[in-house]
Amino acid sequence: MKRLLLILLLFVMAGCDSEMFKPYWETEAYKQERLVVKDRQAMLTDGRIYIGMTDGKFTRLWGRDIYPDRSTSIYGVAEIWKFGWGCRSTSWIRAHYVFHFDNGILTYWSEN
Repeated sequence: MKRLLLILLLFVMAGCDSEMFKPYWETEAYKQERLVVKDRQAMLTDGRIYIGMTDGKFTRLWGRDIYPDRSTSIYGVAEIWKFGWGCRSTSWIRAHYVFHFDNGILTYWSEN
């Protein structure tokens, strides 16, 4: 019991933030993440993301925290960028948003 009180006292003395003891869905980090997700979802409906945009412009809007699937042929380079429900990079199995780029141009995207 004394050890537990000592640990709690050390947290208080060190200025431990109460965020540490909250469930994740109540933290500021979670709230900020939800704002990013809502903004990214809005990009798909308000026309900021559109067929024919370059991968550079897409990256400036959405971000590039991904490792795309890339294939090269005589026709050029094809990339598939996959994101999950939380709009973060993901594997094919868990993908919710899939963006296809041919030679750096967005050719189509899907929302599963």
